[in-house]
Amino acid sequence: MDFKVLALYSKENKYSMNTVLAILDNLFDKNDVILIRGYHEYLDKLIQLSNKLDLVIGIQSLMTTQIPFLIESGFLGRLKKIATKRNVFLIVGGPHALGDPVGSVLSLPYHVAVIGESEVIIPSLLNAILNSNIDLSLIHISEPTRPLYISYAVFCL
Repeated sequence: MDFKVLALYSKENKYSMNTVLAILDNLFDKNDVILIRGYHEYLDKLIQLSNKLDLVIGIQSLMTTQIPFLIESGFLGRLKKIATKRNVFLIVGGPHALGDPVGSVLSLPYHVAVIGESEVIIPSLLNAILNSNIDLSLIHISEPTRPLYISYAVFCL
């Protein structure tokens, strides 16, 4: 499968994304991961790659305080259109996804909201996306790493 992973690395989310970037660096060849620093550059690259690759996976961290700017700038509207392409899969994590994982996939244009331990869930999620023929809209991964508490989960509706 010909794919790329695009990681949106904004100054507001750099601390949330540092762990994810280390995970991606460990999982993939450096040519399979593209780090994008601007919001609209991220959208342009998603569109460009989705027109020539089998799969494009977008990964982003999101804070609730960013949402008004992302709406006003047209980012979320454009991202919603891109999200409808069959070969684009959008993952969101960070503080907003942690606080509202269901709303992150119902109200925002993401396919999956990751909460909790990204170093554990991201490899499992990317493996499921890249190496299986299952319907990605039915993915639900939840493995407790601490007794009696679920330390992470993926919600995909």
